Amino acid sequence: MQQHEQRVAALCRTFLGRIHPSLGTWGELLGRWHDLGKYSDRFQRYLIDSNDPDAGAESRPGRVDHSTAGAKHAADVLPRGIRDLFAYAIAGHQ
Repeated sequence: MQQHEQRVAALCRTFLGRIHPSLGTWGELLGRWHDLGKYSDRFQRYLIDSNDPDAGAESRPGRVDHSTAGAKHAADVLPRGIRDLFAYAIAGHQ
């Protein structure tokens, strides 16, 4: 899971950095926080019980929400003006 987080953080840094260099740092945070909910005990049990490498997909039947945790974290720690953008982007990913 850490490798996925690092790869997504690097990609987000690159993609947003293309828009403007100063956005790269924000992109890295998006990438790091997008799957925070996957660290929860409930999600880890779900992965183990399903024994399916695609079990983390949001569209799977019986899925455990993993997006809300990162969205809530962003809303709790980021300054007004950016927090809603982050929360929406993280909550809306699959």
